[in-house]
Amino acid sequence: MPRRVVVLSLFCLFAAGIFVLPAGAQTTDEVRQKRAEISRVEVRLVRLQADVGAAYAEYERAVDRVEALNRRIDATSEELIAAERELAEARSALEAQAARVYTSGNVGFLDVLVGVEDFSEFAARVELWVRLLQAQQERVEQVREVRAELAARQRALEEQREERMALVERAAERRAEAVRLESQAREYLTSLNGELRAAIQAQVFAERAAAERQERILEARRVELAERIRRQAELAQQRAAARREAAERAAAERAAAERAAEEAQRRAELAQQRAAEAAAREEARRRAELAQQRAAERQRRAELARQQAAAAQAAAEQAQRLAAQEQAAAERAAEQAAPVEQASYEAPVQTRQQTVPAAQQQQPPAPEQSAPQQSAPQQQPVAEQSAPQQSAPAEQPAASGQPASEPSSSGGGNPNLSGYPTSHPNYPWQPHVAQVAHHIEQKFGVTPTSYDGHSPSGDLAIDFMVGGHCSQLGWDIANYIAANADAFKVDYIMFCDKFYSTFPNWNGPAYTWVYWGDGAHYDHVHVSFKP
Repeated sequence: MPRRVVVLSLFCLFAAGIFVLPAGAQTTDEVRQKRAEISRVEVRLVRLQADVGAAYAEYERAVDRVEALNRRIDATSEELIAAERELAEARSALEAQAARVYTSGNVGFLDVLVGVEDFSEFAARVELWVRLLQAQQERVEQVREVRAELAARQRALEEQREERMALVERAAERRAEAVRLESQAREYLTSLNGELRAAIQAQVFAERAAAERQERILEARRVELAERIRRQAELAQQRAAARREAAERAAAERAAAERAAEEAQRRAELAQQRAAEAAAREEARRRAELAQQRAAERQRRAELARQQAAAAQAAAEQAQRLAAQEQAAAERAAEQAAPVEQASYEAPVQTRQQTVPAAQQQQPPAPEQSAPQQSAPQQQPVAEQSAPQQSAPAEQPAASGQPASEPSSSGGGNPNLSGYPTSHPNYPWQPHVAQVAHHIEQKFGVTPTSYDGHSPSGDLAIDFMVGGHCSQLGWDIANYIAANADAFKVDYIMFCDKFYSTFPNWNGPAYTWVYWGDGAHYDHVHVSFKP
């Protein structure tokens, strides 16, 4: 990648980062798109530059191979020329010799025989002459073979050169294509940089226009402010005159105001004293109410114990009456069985006395008409005993306005909340809190609510609106939630100036209703949950 392109891109990024303002949001998006396109083109340009380098290297390698082949062809051509020259010389010598023989007839042969003294010398000269002709012919054939070999080698080299030239042409075409693509990429990158500069310039113009509009608005506001200041100055002058006039009245009224202030202070102190006394009386009243409630609870429990003792006493008396009746019936049965025993047996008196108890065990305890008299007293005490145990605790909370139950633990059921949604349209509670809200809303028909900042936090607190003042519906909901405090993950409950917690608190142990004293939570049940 050219260094100038990188520097220009960085400068454009820096300039865009400086001049981006909210007024040119559309221009900013265009600049961002141009920069992304420039980045993509730069990456493509790097790849094209690599392709150009590879094409150049391939072309140079092909040219080097062709040049080496040309050198080999030149060397072969020189060898072929030398062979052609040698062949021509051999041919010339052979043709000259043959021409001499042809033109002179037997003269050449006679020249060989000139000066021959004997036949042996003649034979030697003929053999030498024949060998000379054969040697010349063999040399011509050898030169021909060398020439043919060199010609074949040259043809092969020429073919290789043609192939190499084709490779060189293809490499040149590839190089030209790579150079063309690189040039196009450079031109496109240049155009993109120009467009980017134009976009940045347009952004600057838009921001400048916005600044000019803002300047005109500020100028108008300055003019308006100057006019307002002028009017306020006139009004201040008028007010200063009025204040001078009022100062004299104020000086006269100041003494009266001071006296009124002293009187107001005295009244405020008196009101504070009265408020403190009222608060003390209210606290005493609350403590008295708590004492009365606790006394009423103790009286209720004492009355319940008395009723239970009376029922137990009545049951004991009834049992005594039943025992006396059974004993009387047994005595009557013994009296009825004695004459029968005397008439049946003539045994001694002692033996007859021993048989009487046996007769009493075998005979019915009483006649049939005495059965209703025995069954009615047996059933009546049981009903009298069970009635106080069932009705007294149920009627006491409704009459006194106290909680229907004061459990020592959080037992009382384990409602299945898995079928309820983990979110509620009234407020974004925690999932387990939302399930409890759905359950109580469906079971009692009340509206759950909460708000941001609700103690301890909005998503861990619910207010069940029951209306009225310490209504029975509120107590039903409060006691139901208290009975299932662990299953609902309850932290504490507040209703009707009472407090219930799953932890020991300052007024009592855990899982117990205690006096709260906040003077609130009369028309709704407040429930705080654990995370």
